[in-house]
Amino acid sequence: MKTKASANLIFDPVSKADKRVLKLQVTFNRKSDRKSLGGSVKISKEDYQKRNKAYKEAVEEIRPKLQKAQNIIDELGENFTWKLFRSAWKEEAWGRKKISGKYTNRTIRELYEEYFNNENKKFSPNTKNIYYILLQWIEQFKHNTKLYDITVDFLQELAKYIKEQSFQRRNKETKDTTIAIYMRGLRAVYNFAIDKGYIDKAKYPFGKNKYKLACKKSANIALTEDEFQLFINATPKNYKEKLGYNFFFLSYALDGLNLADIIRIKNRDITTDNKLIVGRWKIRNTFIEEEIQEKQLMDIALYILKEYGTIDPSQPNKYVLRFLDGVEDEDIEQQDIKKKNLNKNINKGIKSICERIGIKPFSLYSARHTYATHGINNGIPIEIMSRNLLHTNIITTQGYIDSISNSNQIKNNELKEKKLQSFKKL
Repeated sequence: MKTKASANLIFDPVSKADKRVLKLQVTFNRKSDRKSLGGSVKISKEDYQKRNKAYKEAVEEIRPKLQKAQNIIDELGENFTWKLFRSAWKEEAWGRKKISGKYTNRTIRELYEEYFNNENKKFSPNTKNIYYILLQWIEQFKHNTKLYDITVDFLQELAKYIKEQSFQRRNKETKDTTIAIYMRGLRAVYNFAIDKGYIDKAKYPFGKNKYKLACKKSANIALTEDEFQLFINATPKNYKEKLGYNFFFLSYALDGLNLADIIRIKNRDITTDNKLIVGRWKIRNTFIEEEIQEKQLMDIALYILKEYGTIDPSQPNKYVLRFLDGVEDEDIEQQDIKKKNLNKNINKGIKSICERIGIKPFSLYSARHTYATHGINNGIPIEIMSRNLLHTNIITTQGYIDSISNSNQIKNNELKEKKLQSFKKL
C-alpha cells in the first residue's frame, strides 16, 4: 500500500566543505530523492545541528521552495509518482511560469474551459451544450471533481446517478445511449488532458475491460439491397406512411442529408438551374466557404419538396417546406420542437411500412447510411462520399471539403437515378 510522500530539508552529506548547502529531500515508499534549493544558501554542520539563528535564517530564505514541493505532493496525493513529481518540480521550483501544469490535479471544470478555449479547436453551440450537460451532472454528483477522480468506478457510479436522478425529476430514466453521448465529451476532454501531460495514459478509464460507452442498437443502419427494393416498391397506405416513404427517399436523393438540414432549406438555397446550396445545420456557426456545397437536385427531390411545400424564388427568405411556417429564424428552440415532431411521425410511418412488408424497422437516418453504403459499394471513392455527406469534423478536418466535380456529380446522380427508378409519385 502506498504511503504518502514527504518533503524535508537536509544538510548535504556529500560535500566536504566547511559550509554545506541545504537540500530538499523527498521520501516516498522508502525511496528518497534529493533536489537542490540553490547553492547560495550554505550553513555549517554546527549551525545545522543546533538549529540556531543562522540555520533559521537559511531556512527562511528557502522556505518558499520547500512549500512548493509540499504543494506538489499534496496535489498529487495518492497519484504521486516520481515521474510526475520531478516534472512538476522542474517547472515550478525555481519560480518559472507554469504552462502545462503537468502535476496539477485540475478540476474537471477547469479542464473543460481550457479544452474549449484551445485556439486550434472550434465548436458549435450544440457540441458545447452536450459537453456541459455532463459537466453539470458531474458537479452535482461530486462537488469540485478533479481529473484524478475520473476512474472506472467513478464513471459507473456517475451513470447510475444520472439514471436515478433523471427518473426522480422526470419519471423517465435517461437511456444508456444518451449517457454515452454525454460521456464522449468527457472522453475527449480526458484525451486532451493526456495530450497536455496532465495525467498518465495508463490511468485512462475508457475502453475494453474498463468503462465502455453504450452503443446504440438502433435502426440507424444501411438497408440491404433486398430491403431497399422491398421498401421502394411498397405502397404507402396513409398520411404517415407516405410521409415516411417520401422523406426517406428525399434524404437519399439529397446525398443522405439530415432532416435538420432539409426542413431549413429556404428558397434562396435553390438556384435557377435547380441546384441546392447546402451546409450542415449542426455547425451553422462555424460555416466557411469550403463547407457549403452545391448539389444538383434530382426530379424526385424537387417533386417531394413541392409535395410538402412551395419553391418560390420571389420569397427567398421563406422556408421551402411548410413545417416551419410561422417560426422565426431566431427561434431555434421552436424549430427543434417542430423537427423532432416531424421526425417522430416520419419514423412512425417508416415503421408501419416495414411491419407490413416484413422487414426490420429502421429510421429516417438510415437513408444516410444506405446512401453512403450504396455509393461505396458501387465504386464511388470514399473521399468523395465523405464530401457528399458533408462529413465535417470541425475539430480535426476543418476546411477539407472541396466542391464536387461535374464528373463525380454525374456519376453520383446516375447511381441515384438507378436506385430510385421504382419511386412512386403518389
